[in-house]
Amino acid sequence: ATDLDLRLERPAPAGAPVDVSVTAGPVAPVPFEQPVGAVVAAYSNDEAGVRFCAVRTDDGDVVVRFPGACDARIAAGLDAVQLVRDPSIGADTLPLLFNGLVTSLLLMLRGSLVLHASAVAVEGDAVAFAGHPRRGKSTSATLACAAGAALVTDDVLRVDQPGGGLARCWVGGGETRLRASAGTLADAFTGASFEARMTVDGRTALRLPLAAADPLRLRAVVVPLPDREADAVDVRRLDPAQAHLTLTSYPRVLGLADPALTGAQFLALADLVATVPVVEARLPWGPPYDPATMTELFAQLGLALP
Repeated sequence: ATDLDLRLERPAPAGAPVDVSVTAGPVAPVPFEQPVGAVVAAYSNDEAGVRFCAVRTDDGDVVVRFPGACDARIAAGLDAVQLVRDPSIGADTLPLLFNGLVTSLLLMLRGSLVLHASAVAVEGDAVAFAGHPRRGKSTSATLACAAGAALVTDDVLRVDQPGGGLARCWVGGGETRLRASAGTLADAFTGASFEARMTVDGRTALRLPLAAADPLRLRAVVVPLPDREADAVDVRRLDPAQAHLTLTSYPRVLGLADPALTGAQFLALADLVATVPVVEARLPWGPPYDPATMTELFAQLGLALP
């Protein structure tokens, strides 16, 4: 539940219990200094324009600070988040901060495995696209939707696998965020159910129809290998050890320093790769982009796009 426009396209069903309340705090200066507390995660890359720290305070809250921009205070009970926005940034920046890093960290704290992945639904199951930034996750998910799939999530994938059994993933936000080189993909979608807009970080956000079921069985994880020289899809399955090492190298929360969180994510990922196929897929790449690439990929995964 929230009183903010966070671009969350799928409201909870009427009468459903609220897991987390997200509220706006006062607009107030956000310091550049690190908050006082035990470091949960911290990362700085000025060249990429990414800087944040997350600390656990003495009262058990976790404060995620984007210096000079926003503080997100996650309550100790993991059932409430307050966002304090610096006067120097607009309210339209909050979805970018909350739906990515803050949501990922909150889900980890609540016990879920979080993959740096986008995902789509086909035949009632989900297929994820995992990888580093700029490696085709959002573009692949959007291409799959252009070929008939439904969107599950973009960039943040929550996975639960109780007791190492069936891996289930959950529907997230209803937009894919495309970099400039893939922005022309928006032209493949027409009609009232699609909407494109420009984000504050210069990407094209494309609202797509979401999967009807929630959660969904996670059928496979694909690591896209975009290749402008390739003329056919080439899929190679990774063994569990390779899969674990590969997916570990794509952390959704950079600079994770909390030993308990790190250990829990490591073990949950080990359970996942033991039961869910992880493949590398070399994909013919654009621009221009051809949705038939996804039809071929899914056929090799044993799935048929509509």
